[in-house]
Amino acid sequence: ARRTEDGGYHAQLAMIGEGIRSVTGDAPTHYGLVYAGLKEPHHVFPVELDETWIEDGKNIMRRGIDRIAKGFETGEWPGRAHTASPSGIVVLKAPAHMAARVKKESANA
Repeated sequence: ARRTEDGGYHAQLAMIGEGIRSVTGDAPTHYGLVYAGLKEPHHVFPVELDETWIEDGKNIMRRGIDRIAKGFETGEWPGRAHTASPSGIVVLKAPAHMAARVKKESANA
């Protein structure tokens, strides 16, 4: 449970569920994760999150959307983002190894 909450996985599932609902018109009825052990033999186990997890995830998502909307309205972003660029939007540059892989795979496509 701690890994789920600390990683915000339930909020991610809520966002995925909202995306599915927006596209298909139907919200998922079940939300699950598959965990893998960090040490050999790396056991895996599926879990289903109950509705309380998803409701909390939706609340986190809503607060996040509200913060983003406020940032766009005011130009003021919480945290350190305001120092990154005049717009306050941080551009995350892909690492060199990823750019090389994309270039190589694109050439082979």
